[in-house]
Amino acid sequence: RVFEPESIDTTICNSTLHEIWSYGDGETSVRSYLAEKLRQLRPGGRLLIRDVVGPEDGEREVLLWCSDKDGQNLSTAEIIQHKDRGTEWLHTLSTRSRFILFAKDFLGSQNGFTFKEESHLNRPMFRLTLRQAAEFLSKKDYTDNWSSEMNEEFCFWNFSKWKQVLTEIGFQIIENPNNEAEGSRAYTNQWIVEHRHAGHAEIFDLDGQISLWPPTNMVLIAERTID
Repeated sequence: RVFEPESIDTTICNSTLHEIWSYGDGETSVRSYLAEKLRQLRPGGRLLIRDVVGPEDGEREVLLWCSDKDGQNLSTAEIIQHKDRGTEWLHTLSTRSRFILFAKDFLGSQNGFTFKEESHLNRPMFRLTLRQAAEFLSKKDYTDNWSSEMNEEFCFWNFSKWKQVLTEIGFQIIENPNNEAEGSRAYTNQWIVEHRHAGHAEIFDLDGQISLWPPTNMVLIAERTID
């Protein structure tokens, strides 16, 4: 413990909590960290969190189309047999090939990342959960540090779960329904959609209807209430 109880006005956590989850003990580590932040804050003090976030209906099955025209479209066998994870090679892969590699590498292949290949709308697609699709989309362009990013989980909690956990610990969530930009919110970064998603991947429901992109980030404003 570095700070005395009730000695902090504001704590800012910028893209740190998913690291604590991934390299610590998951939920146990995150809850312990948040409880310590509560202890440090003065009454009325605030914890500001900006981080990645999972989709609300993450276990819903969806169809993910990944382009096989934006790079080398290797066979599954070729991808599995390839040992190198160098940036130069990763840059050559199509989005479809990167997905297959991601499914193999993510969390050391111990996370049960299962999917099915199906044909819909005359295009090959992957059938998987929305959370899995969001996890891949959040990571597919990290070609400079692919191996390290495969150790990190982004979409373990959706925004509702984050708010629930913070409330259970003792925080009050600050929201502004009249102006979301002034309160806690989950959002989809449009730059990421335009530059990383569009033309490379699409998400459909099982009826073939195109789905909205899942959220990419969240801002949480959590206040320690005045006793």
